[in-house]
Amino acid sequence: MKGVAPVSPEAPGIDVLGRFESLGDNCEFGFVQRQLGLESGGLFRWSVTSATSLITLLETRFEDLYRFENLVPTNSKNMIRDTATDIGFHTEMSVTGGSFDQDEETRRAIYAKERLKIDYLIEKMISRLEDPQTIFVQKAQWGIDERDIRRLITQLRRYSKCSLLHVSVSAQKELWGTIEQPEPGVMLGYLDRFAPWSQADHVSLDHWKSLIKEAATQITP
Repeated sequence: MKGVAPVSPEAPGIDVLGRFESLGDNCEFGFVQRQLGLESGGLFRWSVTSATSLITLLETRFEDLYRFENLVPTNSKNMIRDTATDIGFHTEMSVTGGSFDQDEETRRAIYAKERLKIDYLIEKMISRLEDPQTIFVQKAQWGIDERDIRRLITQLRRYSKCSLLHVSVSAQKELWGTIEQPEPGVMLGYLDRFAPWSQADHVSLDHWKSLIKEAATQITP
């Protein structure tokens, strides 16, 4: 009926949301979880990652991640890049215009606290990987080679029979908010759009909610 807004999909419950773990790309899925009421921390929830980096880390069980000597400033405020893994992290170290604002002693003190948090999140991530009920969410704002998706699945399966939800943007409106399952434990989800890179909280929430609910239904606990 003209003038009546479409009904927004019901939000998935916290128990359903808790089954999903972000593999990064950027912070978009972290903001989806936040807007749906879940604030559980995750190793990649607020990080900038690539499929290649993820594959290497999974293969090495996160060896060499977040060593002080490998952390360099970026052009984003209070954001650093781990040169050994090419992953970006938010930090309490002060970064402005591609340079650190603090001396090494100050940064090492901050790093010591952040290292404890990273170690905890690595342990949590391994626990999630070993749980076959976990559904990992992977998106690639700028696209991803199908071979890298296959390599990522292979590495995930080294830990358990956990599942992967790979999310991409489709030009076909009928696919928005839907999932295809080409094989058990592997799902391809479709959105109308990703959030702008500089505004990762501007998510297509209704379609994300539909993906989460459908994925949880297809991969039963």
